Amino acid sequence: MSLKKLINANQKELDDIIDKFDKRLEQIFKKINVLATARIANITDIDEVVKFDIIWRGILEEAGYYNLLQRYVNTLDDLQGSLNAILDESGLLKTLGDEQIKRLTAIKELQIKGIEQIGIDAGLTLKKGLYNNVLAGKTKADLLEAMTGELGGTKYVSYAKTYANTAINDYRQATLNQRAEPLKDDEDIVWIYDGNDVDDVTRPFCADVLEANRAYSTDEKNELESAPERAWNCRHFFTFVTKDDAVDLGYEVN
Repeated sequence: MSLKKLINANQKELDDIIDKFDKRLEQIFKKINVLATARIANITDIDEVVKFDIIWRGILEEAGYYNLLQRYVNTLDDLQGSLNAILDESGLLKTLGDEQIKRLTAIKELQIKGIEQIGIDAGLTLKKGLYNNVLAGKTKADLLEAMTGELGGTKYVSYAKTYANTAINDYRQATLNQRAEPLKDDEDIVWIYDGNDVDDVTRPFCADVLEANRAYSTDEKNELESAPERAWNCRHFFTFVTKDDAVDLGYEVN
């Protein structure tokens, strides 16, 4: 079976991963909101505001945010394992080298830090609001309304979802890129754009690339891959195939 077909068969697994992560993230932020409301109700002076960082870390821990980060690490590991099995089955490449493994590990660690920072930033926003409200001498009722209104919105859930979903897709692309690294001088290897079919939420950039239905050199792929038009929440990726495979799949090959 061609690599394209193998990866398409794996697409549902990736969609399920993202859907489960999104639902769990929403549950956790609802719990964070409940816990934060209870903690803020007990804040009466500026000294307690100073200690809010410690309180906030406890809220994230109790709500399961850090546990979610660990599950996310496991998700990326599972995704890489599944993708590696697919790549092995395709017969195009056998193993990842030490340097490629090191790069993927660094990418994964950076992505985890990014999601963790979203939770920290939410706490920092609350702390700033607490300072402003306590120093202004507002009542506890006013304080609670202001703070839960800030946290109760969808901003941080949306940030985390967008970041995590993008990171999952980026990690898949990074794995493909690293597995293809030893083949970079092989003139028989080309790249095709793949993923979700064109629909009403497909960006014009992605629609154009998909509808062009052609294979790309590594340099062309690298330029398209880094285009700002597909920076966030892109549902597409580049797959490397042989020129013969690309022709068989109906792609134009120069």
